[in-house]
Parts: sequence; C-alpha cells; structure tokens
Amino acid sequence: MEEVKLECPNCEQIAATRNRIRQLVVGSPIIECPHCGHRYRSKHVAELGFRPEPEDYINSKLHNMSIMDTSRMLYAALGLTLLAVTFYRLFTGQEFSWVLTVVAVLLTAFGVFSVLRSFKDEKAYVEEMMAEYKASLARLEDPAYVQALIDLGCPVPDRYLSDHSDNSDD
Repeated sequence: MEEVKLECPNCEQIAATRNRIRQLVVGSPIIECPHCGHRYRSKHVAELGFRPEPEDYINSKLHNMSIMDTSRMLYAALGLTLLAVTFYRLFTGQEFSWVLTVVAVLLTAFGVFSVLRSFKDEKAYVEEMMAEYKASLARLEDPAYVQALIDLGCPVPDRYLSDHSDNSDD
C-alpha cells in the first residue's frame, strides 16, 4: 500500500493523504484542508462502499489470471519439462547437456517462486481491499457523513439515500 498526497484546490497545499491499493486511491473523498479550512470532495478517491458487491469483485480478481501470472506458470512448466527431458536422457544413458540442466533448474525455480509470490501478493491485496471496504461501510452508516457527501456533490447510490431521506426532510 502506498500513500498518495492530495492537494487542496483552493490553496494548493497538501491537504490530506490517502492509501493507494494498486491503481485505486481509497478512503473518504471528503477532505478538509488543514491550511485554509476549505472542505471539498476529491474526485480521485474511491469510496469502496459505493461499489456493488465488492466481495464478489475482489474475489473474482483472484480467478482472473493476468498475462504475467500466465507467463510465470509457463516458465515453471517449461523448466519442469526441460528437467524431465534431462533426467530421461540421464537415466536412459543418452548424452545430455549440463547447461540444459542448469537452465532447466533456474527456469523452474524462477517460475515456481514467481507464482508463489504472485499468490501472496493477491492475498495481501484482497485483505487490504476488504479492510478498506469495511471502513467505508462504517463511514456510510453515519447520516451526517452521507449528507456531507451529498452537499459536496458526490453521487450517492440509492441504497444510502433511502436510509438518509428520512433525516433530510426537516
């Protein structure tokens, strides 16, 4: 997770920091500048509670293999294939190359290590996103927070407006 600094559009000072999880900047889009007191909505910050069923969205990311994940698995498979050929030649008494053996071992090790690291990174990503999603839902339970989002021009999904509309008819 990386921190992103957000500038106040009024005084152009750093007004707040939010977390970036991969390409997505998450947290509350409401920012109050500590320098000039200007309150605004950052269009660069995503309120995860607005997304429909984020658990399904996040979990589906685990099942969608990227090109990099596929190439890592291919490295491991190619390395294992080369190792199998090398051992076959060794045990059948055929001539084999030590260079091919070293390349096969290195390719297999790189592929397996990369795949395991990729799965570890995906697990950390899901844990970070779910923690931020739960924090977002907690913020959205507060009617004052929802009203502040509305006042700042943030499009709020109907499921939060229906709970909030009882309080705004004053």
